[in-house]
Amino acid sequence: MIPFLQDRMEEEKYIITFVNEYYIPDRVCYEKRHNAHDLFLYGYDAQQDKFYTAGYNERFAYSTGEVSGGLLEQALLQFGQSRGSLTQWVDGMHLLDVRASAEFEFDLNIVIEQLEEYVYCRDSSKRFRMFDNPKQYYSFGLAVYDGIVEYLRNIRKHGIDVRIFHILYEHKKVMHDRLLFLVEKQGIPLSKYDIADYEQLVQQSLSLRNLCLRLEMENEQEILNRMIMMVETLKEKEKPLLQGILNDLHVVQHN
Repeated sequence: MIPFLQDRMEEEKYIITFVNEYYIPDRVCYEKRHNAHDLFLYGYDAQQDKFYTAGYNERFAYSTGEVSGGLLEQALLQFGQSRGSLTQWVDGMHLLDVRASAEFEFDLNIVIEQLEEYVYCRDSSKRFRMFDNPKQYYSFGLAVYDGIVEYLRNIRKHGIDVRIFHILYEHKKVMHDRLLFLVEKQGIPLSKYDIADYEQLVQQSLSLRNLCLRLEMENEQEILNRMIMMVETLKEKEKPLLQGILNDLHVVQHN
């Protein structure tokens, strides 16, 4: 198994595979429980017998790490012991490589369409109805905030899932990066004040994520109430901010 992985990496392949996280260091389940999860491998060191990985660590932050060849082999060979919701998605090992010759042109129309879908909570799964039925019970766009508030009002504090709030933070962060891309790489004249305001949303969503971690330790109703208020405030601030940015993009679109 390990020689196969090394050979693929010598061919400049990246690897995504499912493993038993009981054997993967710096994961929540390491040496605690047998849990199925995907793992990204992007390199190896034959002399030190280790592979370089990327994924969510025990602090629920996406980061890089290392795993020895012996533990990785155990994680693969003992996958049958794994449990968890991701077992339904297991679909083998995927080999990836970089398409160095590929070119992707920037399309402002698609940016506007997707941003409008997000702001006005449109069902984006309908875009792919040729391949699958639209999702009937999903929330889309800013409506996700309402779903999070409902979740917080009904959750048992000991069972809160911090991943929800980490993903929310990552979404604000990548949205801010996209705005910077539009200005710095595409020369679109967005307001520097709007970008600064969106950066504040990034920081507020990070504070929300950190408050969730605190809730796991302190278990106080006051913290839960603060989280609900912060989620509602994020939605109230983000909608008009993105509507203004959409207006600016429409001006560029029609010039």
